[in-house]
Amino acid sequence: MDNGDWGYMMTDPVTINVGGHLYTTSLTTLTRYPDSMLGAMFGGDFPTARDSQGNYFIDRDGPLFRETDRSSVSFTTKSH
Repeated sequence: MDNGDWGYMMTDPVTINVGGHLYTTSLTTLTRYPDSMLGAMFGGDFPTARDSQGNYFIDRDGPLFRETDRSSVSFTTKSH
């Protein structure tokens, strides 16, 4: 698989439910910074929880999460 200049292999999409807002990204993106909370969670160093739909669940403000993590992680918002 050719990813151009990205320099890393994309993985299957991961959907995260943050305060009722769904975000989709790749596992590669989530673990890009292993010392971050997301890196620890999705790298296996910190426990994760799932919602009733099987999405990873983070109990935080969804819209605020999108703004605070925009600089380090790229998310796509899923409509309900």
